[in-house]
Amino acid sequence: MSSRRCSATATTITGVASDGVIRLDSIQREVILGELANMLARPLPPAAREPYDNLKQCVEDNLDVPSELSPHLAMMIEASIISGNARRFGAGVQQSMVALYQKTRPGAAIAESIAAVNAALEKVAGHRIEAISTTLRAPGSYAMTLKTDQLQMVVVLDRTGLSIESLEVNLG
Repeated sequence: MSSRRCSATATTITGVASDGVIRLDSIQREVILGELANMLARPLPPAAREPYDNLKQCVEDNLDVPSELSPHLAMMIEASIISGNARRFGAGVQQSMVALYQKTRPGAAIAESIAAVNAALEKVAGHRIEAISTTLRAPGSYAMTLKTDQLQMVVVLDRTGLSIESLEVNLG
C-alpha cells in the first residue's frame, strides 16, 4: 500500500495600501460578514456596536477596511478562526484569514514580537540544551524556560504575542 502526501497553497490578493487600508478578497469578505452578522445579532451597547456597524458598512460597500477599523477587523478574523467558521470555507481560506490577520495592527504587533524572539533564539545555536519547560501563567498565557550551558531564558507566550521576560547569562 502506498501513501502519498498532497499539499496546496492558497493565493490571495489581500493587501495593505500605502495609506494603511486593508484590502480583502471576496471570500475573506464573506467570512468577515458572517462573523459581523453573528456579533451584531447580540445586544450590545451603542458605543461597542458602532465600530462593528462601521466595519460592516465598509466591507459591504467595498473590499477596503480603513486602518482605524483594523483592531475590530482583527477581532472578527480571530473569531472566524477560533470558531472554525473560516475552515468551513476550506483550509486555504483559513490560511488566507491568518495572512489577513497579520496585516491588521494587532497581527503586525504579534508578528514583530515573534521576529524579535526568533532573533534572540538564534543566539542559542550551538549551545548545549540542559532543560526546557513550560508553565501556565494564566488562561491563554504560558511561559517557556530554556536553559543552556550558557544562559537561561524565559519566553512568555500570550494573546499579545511573544516576549522575553528574563535572560540570565553565565559569565563565569
